[in-house]
Amino acid sequence: MKLGVELYTTDLAKAEEFYGGVLGFEIIEDNRSGKVPYLGFARGQARIGVARSWKPLDNVDHTPPLAPELVLYVEDLEAEVERFRTAHWPLFEEIKIRPWGATDFRVKDPDGHLLRITTSD
Repeated sequence: MKLGVELYTTDLAKAEEFYGGVLGFEIIEDNRSGKVPYLGFARGQARIGVARSWKPLDNVDHTPPLAPELVLYVEDLEAEVERFRTAHWPLFEEIKIRPWGATDFRVKDPDGHLLRITTSD
């Protein structure tokens, strides 16, 4: 079994900049001109789909416990945080060592979805 997630956005161009540019995902499906505009991204085994929302997303809280946190497991945490610093993308939470042994940091995508980038699986 593999897992993918579907997210909703107000701006596919900003989603492409974040997931494709900052996070280094590859676009594997580009259906911007479809009835439901959509981009599919992949990096390793991770799959993230982003569709343009048909309803306004203003003032939506996309953080736990109101929404799930997306967790991305990486080999080189310092290289990943450097991606965000190079892109001048703000960290939601700096690198921390957690009581359960993981080292991670958190960021928000352009629509406020929370992502935890971590070394521990």
